[in-house]
Amino acid sequence: MNRLAEFHLASDLDEPLFHLLKRVVQLAADLHAARGGRKGLTERQFTVLSSLSENEGTSQADLVRRTGIDRSTLADLARRLEKKGLLTRRRCRHDRRAYQLFLTAQGRKALGSMAPLMAEVDALLLSALPRDQALVFRESLRLLASEDTARRLIRKARDNAETKARPQNGKTHLPSVEMQTTALFRPRNALRHKPSLQRVKLDGSTAR
Repeated sequence: MNRLAEFHLASDLDEPLFHLLKRVVQLAADLHAARGGRKGLTERQFTVLSSLSENEGTSQADLVRRTGIDRSTLADLARRLEKKGLLTRRRCRHDRRAYQLFLTAQGRKALGSMAPLMAEVDALLLSALPRDQALVFRESLRLLASEDTARRLIRKARDNAETKARPQNGKTHLPSVEMQTTALFRPRNALRHKPSLQRVKLDGSTAR
């Protein structure tokens, strides 16, 4: 049994990792709120400012990739943080449609004031695990969250999908892109108004 098959077996026996990770994220958000985080930055605002402090002048599109926050939500966060005076947005020189983001002095101060609270939340969360497991857990999350890991796993997922879609013995496992597109964009009228079928009598005439 190869390593990927072993992971599939483990996944069948336990809850999906996606659900477990979502619950851990929710627990971290609840701890953040319980420790008074609502009086300062939200966890998403902290994530944006923290990532921006490490990548000054990055674009909103690049920040989407770095933080994992969807494009529309991040755009709204950036506007709110700009109104609060915590960051500034400037048009990119090479692409006038894009924005570059920069922390303000007030943004750096807000980020610094939240750092002890976020560290306390981390400590509370990891206190549920034995010390050796907590260290492994943190490093494992760091590895999974890295850009290199994301690129490698997404490439592997696409390769697996393409392999399954290849014809085998004249049959395909997955519908082609053309079939999916046709079904997706088929006019609604084509689904609602189907031509009526006529029965043909033995003498060749049709019956309604």
